Amino acid sequence: MKKYIIFDMDGTLLDTELLMIHCWEKAAEKYGILGVADVCHECIGTNSAETEHIFQKHYGQVFPIREIREEVISDFKTRVDAGPPLKPFAKEILQYLKGAGFQIAVASSTVSDMVKKELLAVGCLPYFDYVVGGDMAAHGKPAPDIFLAACKGLGCNPKETLIIEDSFYGIQAAHAAGAIPLMVPDLIQPSFEIRKLCRGVFADLLEVQKYIEGLCTNYF
Repeated sequence: MKKYIIFDMDGTLLDTELLMIHCWEKAAEKYGILGVADVCHECIGTNSAETEHIFQKHYGQVFPIREIREEVISDFKTRVDAGPPLKPFAKEILQYLKGAGFQIAVASSTVSDMVKKELLAVGCLPYFDYVVGGDMAAHGKPAPDIFLAACKGLGCNPKETLIIEDSFYGIQAAHAAGAIPLMVPDLIQPSFEIRKLCRGVFADLLEVQKYIEGLCTNYF
């Protein structure tokens, strides 16, 4: 029996969410705009179009979202040029999954070229059989499109596929896809409603690995 798993990237495999928020704060401050961190938390897991919508909802149409976002992206790329920081046990779980015969995809709201570049920089790209970026799905999370595209790329049934996420939107998208959501919270702990959508909530990727080892023993 084949085994399939899909990872989110930012906040799940890469410790980049807080770094991205710092970039937003720095860029917004140049325009005299403060307090963007709370809005950034609301954007976690979304694509660029939804991020723009959320910022304009809070600050209005006059908010220079595109100019600020360009500065954010430039600053972020400079900071991670040598390789973004990995989340604890990220490479270890990927090594384990490959050794256990899993087919692995990454499905990120980040554009696909950037996803590949960041994963290559940290030596993780070779572990993935398929890569989906936010530019490859019609609708971003919490819509299921990105995970359905990853399942199609792997050739698997979502109902038999584990999805590892850190964000509320990501868990909602995984659930909407009919997959098996596993959550490793990053900056925000799950609400009661989000917990109900998860097969499990874990402290880190090592706990996820141990859980999957148990599944392999019992079901595969």
